[in-house]
Amino acid sequence: MSPHRADDAPAPSSATTILAGPPPAAAPTAVILGAGRTGRGLAAVLCARSGVPVVLVDSDPALVARLRAAGTYPVAVLGSRPAVVERITPSQVHVLSDPAWQPAAVTARVVFTAVFGTNLAALAPYLAAVIQARLANRSGPLDIITCENLTHAARVLRQAVAALLPGGQATLAAARVGFVEAMVLTTSLAPQAGADPLSVRTQNLFRLPCDGDALVAGTPPIAGLEPLPRFENQLMRKIFTYNGINAVISYLGAERGHSQLAAAATDPAILPWAVQAGQEAGAALVAAFGFDVQEQAGWAHSALAKFSDRDIPDPIERNAADPARKLAADDRLVGPALLALTHHGTPSALVRGIVAAAAYREGSAPSLLERHGSLAAVLQATAGLPATHPLVALVVAAGAQAAQGAR
Repeated sequence: MSPHRADDAPAPSSATTILAGPPPAAAPTAVILGAGRTGRGLAAVLCARSGVPVVLVDSDPALVARLRAAGTYPVAVLGSRPAVVERITPSQVHVLSDPAWQPAAVTARVVFTAVFGTNLAALAPYLAAVIQARLANRSGPLDIITCENLTHAARVLRQAVAALLPGGQATLAAARVGFVEAMVLTTSLAPQAGADPLSVRTQNLFRLPCDGDALVAGTPPIAGLEPLPRFENQLMRKIFTYNGINAVISYLGAERGHSQLAAAATDPAILPWAVQAGQEAGAALVAAFGFDVQEQAGWAHSALAKFSDRDIPDPIERNAADPARKLAADDRLVGPALLALTHHGTPSALVRGIVAAAAYREGSAPSLLERHGSLAAVLQATAGLPATHPLVALVVAAGAQAAQGAR
């Protein structure tokens, strides 16, 4: 939610006092909670391109004031030829703690969240108030679509909201409010130095796949929103393919001194590892879930094309952040490596990425390897793997080989 956290906002004392009443005459169709890069640069663009008015809401009063004063903001579309700048004009902009945005949400068809996964719980009191008012007004069904870099974001938000609703309302809400997880494939970046501080730079990939089975109001009339069946499997494919390839490029890129993702992705010493990581993850996903082989290969190809695009100036530092989270057992490196072993594959490139992630230093902080003392201890701490696990043995051996090669 911009660089400021949603939980920095004041407690929503007025969030539970929203009054049921007639809907406004010209209610907007979409409310976007989080006016940061993803909210402004992806969700708002999808809505604007589809003629859907939006209300932007953010916890940062200064950002809200700037957006109100400007009335509009530019989105530079990266990778487009010729270069395109789109201007987005929200119908309203509000501070999260100001209940003035809630009547719009009471009548909206869809609400998007783009606040960073760790901030979702802070939205629960506000959304609970909105849902209570919708039930009192007998408003139509609502879908809340989470655009977060957090696995099971929709489930986290649904549980947090349900805990604040009385039993009867929670039952009604379960039938009339959908909590829908989306996968953000699009890179959105802060403005270049000297540019309009409200501008967003967004990759020319205006798609937002989401959990089609969780929608309760039907597909909103928003071009680029793509409901998918069996979304859990699709989301795992995204994390293991897109994020897995990205992690291998990022951590090996940092190891070789690159600062930009595209430079690392086109480095002849890194590209074969990235390609192989996509193949290892892909073979495991096809074996586990029956994905079409050619379709899965297309996912890997799309990922490699995205990360090697020099029109997208994406820093390694941004992509490599938080290696401890990215070495979790269900995340982008260890997750596909474990799945590959389950289906009798050898995840050599993914293992090489794990070794590089463990050695990665964020700024002046020590690496995970320096903090824990050994690769086995790193995997115990981040992924819960015992020292006797076969993947640990592969990682330790690859670490020794990498250290020998660096001498």
